[in-house]
Amino acid sequence: MFSDELREGTLHAHTGLEKKLVAQIKEINQVSDYIQLLKLMYGYYKPLQQKLSAFLPQNHHHHFSVRSVDNILDDIAQLDGSPSGIPFCSNTPEVNSDAASLGALYVTEGSTLGGQIITKMISKKLDIDRSKGFSFFNSYGDDTPVMWEKFKAVLNAPRQQHEKNEMMATAIQTFSTFKTWIDDNER
Repeated sequence: MFSDELREGTLHAHTGLEKKLVAQIKEINQVSDYIQLLKLMYGYYKPLQQKLSAFLPQNHHHHFSVRSVDNILDDIAQLDGSPSGIPFCSNTPEVNSDAASLGALYVTEGSTLGGQIITKMISKKLDIDRSKGFSFFNSYGDDTPVMWEKFKAVLNAPRQQHEKNEMMATAIQTFSTFKTWIDDNER
């Protein structure tokens, strides 16, 4: 299955980003730290989502309606934060085809699995109820595993080899540019 090939082919880039995000999460000691993490996420996801929207496969519009990057702004507001001063990443992957969009979405949709863990970690650490300020990280809630399986079915649909190559390259680029974004904006 191609989703397994993606997992194996992106493992190095995925691990690098994951280590960087875990380090950021471990540094969260107060709500303002969490708000900074949310701003960091928004600064990367917003420009990426704008690129993706032009090439999003029709059967994937539901994901964006549920998991809108603008949920991050709602989370910031729920935590009494201000969305001011959010820098935006200018180095997101090029997305100019359906295959490229699926490669980038592999990263963002896959992050929903970790989002539930992030929600638990931060809510416990800051003693915040999971229903306040976590709509982005916990976007699909209990439906997360089901939504991931639906997305994997899209990834595993029959494709030309050049499309698979483009999906792989864009997924790696998404992991890498996101890690670079975090590196460049560390506190």
